[in-house]
Amino acid sequence: MAANSVLNSQDGFELNEVDHAICANDPTQLVGRFLIDANRIVRWVQIEARDGPNNLSIFPNEAERLAAAGRLRH
Repeated sequence: MAANSVLNSQDGFELNEVDHAICANDPTQLVGRFLIDANRIVRWVQIEARDGPNNLSIFPNEAERLAAAGRLRH
């Protein structure tokens, strides 16, 4: 969360009134993980709470990440 202001500054992004309202009402920032192959194609995605709030803080374990990486084409 602390990196948001730095990244926004680097991107030239400034929060507007709507952005501030969203942050005030729902400060949760979800986590996404991606595996991208050598051709820059996304081959695996895991988004936190994709199916709803009951899946908050549920992440793939090491075996799941390694299995996904093993399926990447070389």
